[in-house]
Amino acid sequence: MSRHNVAAGFVAPDRLARFRSLGMSGVTSLATHEWNFEAAAALLATAGRMEALVRQAMSEQLATYATSRGEEHWSASIAFDSHEARVLRRAVRQCQGRGDVSISLHGICEHMPLGFWLQLVSGRYHTRLWVPALMSGFPNLTGNVSARREQLHDALNRAVSFRNLAAHLHPLHSFSADEVIEPFAAVAAAIHPEVAAWLTGSSRIAQVWSSLPRGTDAVIPWQSGVSDEFADLDERRQTLEGSPLNSE
Repeated sequence: MSRHNVAAGFVAPDRLARFRSLGMSGVTSLATHEWNFEAAAALLATAGRMEALVRQAMSEQLATYATSRGEEHWSASIAFDSHEARVLRRAVRQCQGRGDVSISLHGICEHMPLGFWLQLVSGRYHTRLWVPALMSGFPNLTGNVSARREQLHDALNRAVSFRNLAAHLHPLHSFSADEVIEPFAAVAAAIHPEVAAWLTGSSRIAQVWSSLPRGTDAVIPWQSGVSDEFADLDERRQTLEGSPLNSE
């Protein structure tokens, strides 16, 4: 029995069958399955760089805002909604759990999930945080105050969705390299054009997508389900935010 046939029997047979149903041969389906690991790694690395940028930009603006109000620590003084407050308390507990002698703001931010920062640019925080604080961290957005926040939220939301697809090893071959990198670049560009150039230049997404196995030309129909899958991810994320798993 060939190495391909042996591997195909152990590597997610249902997943390979899905590839085959889209017109791929057995060899191409396994090669695409293997390629997907490389694609996910490249996407997650890009997402990590963007997350670090977002965390830095927002935490700096929140610190400046707290200082302007005579407050020492934004994490202790800003009135967050219940979900974000739970995330913040959990981050503090995680710092305590790893034995930090003094809990720094930097240490707390390291434990904040990307979804926390996404929520801070939602409409719920428009007056509370976006206008007086966060908007200043993204000076290259255009339009009125609301339009700027909506631009950032849209790009960041799509970036989070792509990040989640990669984290769960969702098949990525039906997306083009340009549409994958675009939301990450848009978020970085909102901070500074050179930051966006750095992020896209350091990303391996274009390189990995150029090595997509031949024989995937027949899978274009999968594109029709892309918007539905993003909608499903948004629904699942909203459900998880209110689930007992995120409670104290």
